[in-house]
Amino acid sequence: MKHPLNLRDTDLLFERIRRNPKQKVARNILILLLIFAGYFLVTAITESLIMTIVAPPHVDVQMQGGSISADVKMTPDDVRNMLYMTLVSIALTFVFCCCIESRGVRTMGLTKRRAVPDYLIGILLGLGLMTATVMIAWGLGGVTYQGTVSSVPVQPMLLFIGGWMIQGFSEELTFRGYLTVSAGTYHSPVTAVAVSSLAFAAAHLSNDGISVFACVNLTLFGMLAALLFLRTDSIWCVAALHSFWNMAQGNVFGLKVSGIDVGVTFFRFDMVADKDWVNGGGFGLEGGIATTIVMSLGILVIFLLPQRQPEQLPPVPQMPPYMAPQFPMPVYPQQMQQYPQQPVYPQAPMQQYPQQPVYPQAPMQQYPQQPGYPQTPMQQYPQQPVYPQPPVPPQQQPPDTM
Repeated sequence: MKHPLNLRDTDLLFERIRRNPKQKVARNILILLLIFAGYFLVTAITESLIMTIVAPPHVDVQMQGGSISADVKMTPDDVRNMLYMTLVSIALTFVFCCCIESRGVRTMGLTKRRAVPDYLIGILLGLGLMTATVMIAWGLGGVTYQGTVSSVPVQPMLLFIGGWMIQGFSEELTFRGYLTVSAGTYHSPVTAVAVSSLAFAAAHLSNDGISVFACVNLTLFGMLAALLFLRTDSIWCVAALHSFWNMAQGNVFGLKVSGIDVGVTFFRFDMVADKDWVNGGGFGLEGGIATTIVMSLGILVIFLLPQRQPEQLPPVPQMPPYMAPQFPMPVYPQQMQQYPQQPVYPQAPMQQYPQQPVYPQAPMQQYPQQPGYPQTPMQQYPQQPVYPQPPVPPQQQPPDTM
């Protein structure tokens, strides 16, 4: 039986990049993270420079005890300008994915299929999840309801809604459309979700009021967004959820959004001083236990959702062995195209050459036998004559001296 808590069905989303022979996604996860860190740093510096030139922040300079202190105050206009400045991030993400990694826009979750219904569902999810979080925090005594605002300016509110829509789309395009898909190209979907979620939490470390609890909740939110992105195979639903989660938190309930006070709201909720573990303290509601409960339940529900079937994938390119990806490729049932069988043409008969004639061999010439000439008889020399020997004289005895 297939276990419901798995991400194997989402692997088809990464197949779009694997089948592109021109893609240049880094295979090593550490190199990929270093590239992403450089991209994120360039994006942050570019946004800050443009923000300083176009709409410089308000700096409050005070003299205290002979020393000068400067404090940057974020007005509602500054917050709104900061939201619209994330258009720079959207443009740089398109340039990086399409020009440097050589990926198509479809691999980033940008699809026409069910774009409007997905976005509307994301709006309902964002508003519903934030409402549930505020109700849990209110029930646990972390926030108190102070009533409604007497008059809400329409134009600033509409500008804030448009800014949140751009800001939520930019972050989801960066962390889900770019990082999640690039990390899952040569690694498992679980690794892709974990990497993008941790990177999303790390990107908020410079916000006011950041805490360990806030980092945990930011990681959970990143997991929920990444899972919803993979399940729907679309960026629109998760982008709307992110945008209207922030909009409801700041402009509906009047709470801080990741440490930022928006200032334009419909309702007013105040934080209870000794309930930071519920309401998140200076970071806002995203740093408390109420967000942890909602994010955990949301992740479980998305895990159990059925996987949306992707569109038809491009054909598998024929690559040489040395360029083949070094990971187990999933085997998917594919309809093999039936080509007409190649006709068998009759073969021309092999030409039979006549056999080489056997010519008679010339008989070996028989030379006449060497005649036997008579041998010269050996000369017989006369035998040596035997001459007589002279007689031997008798030996004389010495005389006897006695």
